[in-house]
Amino acid sequence: MWTVVATICFMGMALSPEKPLCFQQARTPIIVESESACILVRDQLVKDLNTDLNARNINMSLYCAKVKQTAIETSYEQIKS
Repeated sequence: MWTVVATICFMGMALSPEKPLCFQQARTPIIVESESACILVRDQLVKDLNTDLNARNINMSLYCAKVKQTAIETSYEQIKS
């Protein structure tokens, strides 16, 4: 099982004008069976989000990561509650 993970950086924020304000290891709620399927999802997310992120001065790095079964179960439990 694979998921897309992101590092999201807000550039030029008032709280941190000299360096970006970044959030790391943000997992998407999309779980796929294979790394190749994950890469396809990642590439589509890049296409869908690119224009909006550029307009808002936000940088995002996306990559695929293998997910353990316990992490998947935890995610589903968090969604249900």
